[in-house]
Amino acid sequence: MKNKLIIFLLKLALFGFIFLFLMDTSGVVSVTWRQWHITTSLNIILVGFFGVFCILVMARWVKNKIWLLLNLSEEAQLKKTVKGVHLLEKSLIQGYLGTEEQKKELLKEAEKFLPNSGLPKLLRSYHGGEEVPKVSTFQDYGALKMLSKVSQDRKDKNWKALENFFQTAPKNLLKEGWFWRESFLYRKEIKDWVEAKKALENCRQYQGLSKEKAQEEKAIVFYNLGMEEPHPLKQLECFQVAFAARPNYQDNAVAYAEALHRQKDSRGARKVLVSAWVLDPSLALAKTYADLFALDNSPTSHAHTIRELYEMLPENPKGQQCFVISLLRAKLWAEAGLIIERLPQGPQKTLLNTLLTIKEKKMESLPLHAFRELIPLLPITDFDESLLD
Repeated sequence: MKNKLIIFLLKLALFGFIFLFLMDTSGVVSVTWRQWHITTSLNIILVGFFGVFCILVMARWVKNKIWLLLNLSEEAQLKKTVKGVHLLEKSLIQGYLGTEEQKKELLKEAEKFLPNSGLPKLLRSYHGGEEVPKVSTFQDYGALKMLSKVSQDRKDKNWKALENFFQTAPKNLLKEGWFWRESFLYRKEIKDWVEAKKALENCRQYQGLSKEKAQEEKAIVFYNLGMEEPHPLKQLECFQVAFAARPNYQDNAVAYAEALHRQKDSRGARKVLVSAWVLDPSLALAKTYADLFALDNSPTSHAHTIRELYEMLPENPKGQQCFVISLLRAKLWAEAGLIIERLPQGPQKTLLNTLLTIKEKKMESLPLHAFRELIPLLPITDFDESLLD
């Protein structure tokens, strides 16, 4: 502010010096435009320019006054900035108490109050961890104190304290998303699926979880409800809800297909397994498909049945591995070797190649059970350890 004032005074002094110099210098100015001809002194022209300058300064002053009347003053801007900072603070807290969607909504609102700051946009693109901040950092937020205590009790498996908290919680917490999220996680931990279902419904209503996460948890809850349900038709309903929420949840897909098959709905069972396989092939899906639809219980029949799944995704490495395992069990060495060659390089391919060589050549001097201790140390998933027997 001080520097601006000095610059203004210097400009004013320079302008005054030039003006006085020209006023002391006599001269005549002649202007001709079409039929008009004006002859006047230089001093009059300078006075005219000075008058225009004064009009422009006055116009700017009037504009600033109008700006002030429209509440766009520095005081109003300060209030907007304070409001924006409060929204930023609230959004950060909401990142722990609520969902990422709620946090982003608050940050969008903060952007309106802080148009010259890139912080709201930066925070919208940042996804923090799930650790609750230390309570001492946010002494004014009672909700965070409770959340911190509940999270610690859950880590310590202090079920009695958690049960007491959720049973005696104040009414004002019953519309808080974080409260129902923690309640759901507690019920899930102790496998109380009926209460977990109720907590999840409230959690979805008050946005305690993101939509994607809520769908995943819904599948888990209804799968477990189905496993506990003694009535076959009600069990099917639970599996169906879980499958609709998350078709690639393989535990549920297997249980749902087996339940449909028990109800003589082979077509439905096949459709469920195929849908899950296309999303994420696995050995569990392949085994269940073979158990339900193979002509007999022989390894060869199982391998031919699993071929149907393999041919749906012939370039998928996980599908290839499942098919190779079925071929090894059926002792179809040549075809197993061809599929192994198509696998990407890695521990899984090496292990399957080794097993093929040992089994095909009947190298009894190499104990297969030695591999059993090796498998957990390698980045190998979905391996049928019965091949080592």
